Amino acid sequence: MQWENLIPLIGNAMEGQDELGNTGSLFLVGDPKQAIYRWRGGKAEQFLELATHKTHPFTVPSDLVTLPKNYRSYAEVINFNNNFFQSVSPFLENEVYQEFFKIGNQQEINHKEGGYVHISLLEDDDDELYAETTLATIQKCLAQGYTYSDICIIIRKKKHGLLLADQLMQHNIPVVSSDSLLLSESKKVIFLVQLIRHLVQPSELEIQYELLHFLSENKADKHAYIYENLDNLNNHFLNVYGFDSSRLRQTSVYDGLSYAIKTFDLIPTSDAHLTAFMDLVFDVEQKFGSDMQSFLDYWDKKGHSASISTPENIESVQIMTIHKSKGLEFPVVIFPYANSNIFEEIDPKLWLPVDKDEFLGFSEILINKKQEVQEYGETEALLYSLDHQKLQLDAFNLLYVVLTRAVKALFIISENKLDKKGEHNTNYYSGLFIHFLKSIGAYQQDKLDYHFGEFPLNQAKKEMDNDPLTIPYIYTNKDRADFKILALAGTLWDEGLDIAINQGNVIHFILGAIHTAKDLERAMQLALQKGLIKEQEVNEIKEVVKKVIYHKDLSQFYSQDFEVLNERDLLMADGSTQRPDRVVLKDNHATIIDYKTGERNKHYHQQVNAYAQSFSNMGYTIDHKIIVYINTEIELDYI
Repeated sequence: MQWENLIPLIGNAMEGQDELGNTGSLFLVGDPKQAIYRWRGGKAEQFLELATHKTHPFTVPSDLVTLPKNYRSYAEVINFNNNFFQSVSPFLENEVYQEFFKIGNQQEINHKEGGYVHISLLEDDDDELYAETTLATIQKCLAQGYTYSDICIIIRKKKHGLLLADQLMQHNIPVVSSDSLLLSESKKVIFLVQLIRHLVQPSELEIQYELLHFLSENKADKHAYIYENLDNLNNHFLNVYGFDSSRLRQTSVYDGLSYAIKTFDLIPTSDAHLTAFMDLVFDVEQKFGSDMQSFLDYWDKKGHSASISTPENIESVQIMTIHKSKGLEFPVVIFPYANSNIFEEIDPKLWLPVDKDEFLGFSEILINKKQEVQEYGETEALLYSLDHQKLQLDAFNLLYVVLTRAVKALFIISENKLDKKGEHNTNYYSGLFIHFLKSIGAYQQDKLDYHFGEFPLNQAKKEMDNDPLTIPYIYTNKDRADFKILALAGTLWDEGLDIAINQGNVIHFILGAIHTAKDLERAMQLALQKGLIKEQEVNEIKEVVKKVIYHKDLSQFYSQDFEVLNERDLLMADGSTQRPDRVVLKDNHATIIDYKTGERNKHYHQQVNAYAQSFSNMGYTIDHKIIVYINTEIELDYI
């Protein structure tokens, strides 16, 4: 419909003339082989029909210009894709699609000689095998001089990306995936959200079931465990875990969830998802209030997109879906789980034309797409066939996109999938790969690895840190001794979450809540609301804080000119954390600020230098390293 609306506007522009007598023109650029968004309303056939001159929406004649040369990939990758898609294109049932894949895969090579393609056929469609082969492939790449950031793992299904990310991280392979970074992908985060929801809707059995399902993970009989405790959840929490749900109703959401994390032992080691989630809870409290319903309202609107933020230059393997990879390129591409069923659909439907008189005025009805639809009549059989052809084209297009992302090396991890007669099935990607290998005389049933070209050394080898930095993130409530996920600053509360320990730590907390000097009043109110200070102490403490943020040598660092990282934890490969009080960033330059009380101590120099080294490793130039001693007077120690 959008295209149909554009046609008269474009036609008028091309057929009319301006004051100088010049006519307009239309320049359309695209590749129908990369049309992978039918589920969003995209229609590759529109472009195909224009390219093949099947449709002529304009009176002005058109010229088709095909770009012959591939400027992205090395020769072996280009030749493999040309040969592969020309070999398998006859399996496309639609002749137009078939011809387009033949013609469109005759690309010329560029000046980049060499390149490498490797096909692994696994003996079984097993998650562990895919993970092991992917890990071995990454190690092979590292041995050839490639770095983690040179490698992209492209998958068709998000669940496979999450499985691989988990397995790789267990082997200390740093991984970044837009999906794995989502807070909603963490079972622990969802458990905490549902815990809040349970307190708001205590009689909702579905929520109770989800909470018990999470806790049943290591139970011998999960079903019995859930059944026994369903509708008796609060007593079960109290008796087994010592978790008093009424306590959450008496505190802010942040404090209540901190208590839940400790009680359910959700974070025996650092967990970036939980930490980022608690930061989100803290931010929502400050902006919208500390009650449970306010947080749930926010989560239901925006929680699905909340994620852990990562620095752009972090050294890690990327994992992304085929759709996310479209238009991108990577030195090395690994394509695991390359065994999709081409005709797989989730709850497929078909719109069938019907007689309005017989169907209450409706001209079409939506039905389940089943093979027997073909027996309803000629129209139904044709619609079924056309839909089948589109499904096949979409699968081929997805395959084309993933196989053309690689610059130097492409690794395909599929399955040696054969039936009892030893025949391959071209309804699966694996069948297409096996067919291609057979067509060039390379396939042997007991041979599982095939390669084309030689895997090139990466000449521009980058030095990798042996202790790769992982994702920096904030720990709120930072040094509480009884649990490891923490909020903004200092040792603020004892086990009862009640008592402010000393003025120095309270000032530390307030400074941690200040990004710019304009935040002073809000930070003071926050400390007051949390019971850290009394009303009569506000002015005295505010004056101390003002001495810091308005200090003649510090005030610039509390302006709006900088990106501010307050209490950001750097989680190191050995599990330890570094936590500078304040880092200000601008134009890839960084200044480290740490607050101290008491006498000067050279030991602090080593600590601040370690902070600076971490940011230097991330590519920042360190401008200043400052220790701010907050006593009767403010003293600055430049390192």
